[in-house]
Amino acid sequence: MPYSIKDLRQLSLHDSSLEAATRRGTSLELVFDWAKLTHLADEQIAEPVILGRTTLALTGISQETFASYEEAGAMRAVSPIAGLAKLKLITDNKLLLPDTLVVNGLLNEAAGSNWVEWRITFATSTISWKAFSTQTEWLAGKQPHD
Repeated sequence: MPYSIKDLRQLSLHDSSLEAATRRGTSLELVFDWAKLTHLADEQIAEPVILGRTTLALTGISQETFASYEEAGAMRAVSPIAGLAKLKLITDNKLLLPDTLVVNGLLNEAAGSNWVEWRITFATSTISWKAFSTQTEWLAGKQPHD
């Protein structure tokens, strides 16, 4: 059964991996191997839930920056398209404003890995998934299977 929510404040991508990124005009669809939500009110679940494969759809993108932290603390601008292709591990995500998401992670390049920061401003967002486990179930070993 497919599920979806629009509230990005509930979303944690910590330790997830980006599997795919698809752009169409000012829209972007991101697929992660898993994610976590603080709760799932529609299912009357008050505890965190662990999602299986998760899609984040952003529409009306108006601004986007992608930067790599280099040695000595300098930042280097990276094309968001190229950066997302090399972004493998998400370490943190936060909503700065209702329409601005910041994602931090590791960028894998031939010369090694660098910390990155990706900021994106959008009009609408939707998180969708097919399977989940409650945190209690997940800690007991139950994995969400898509």
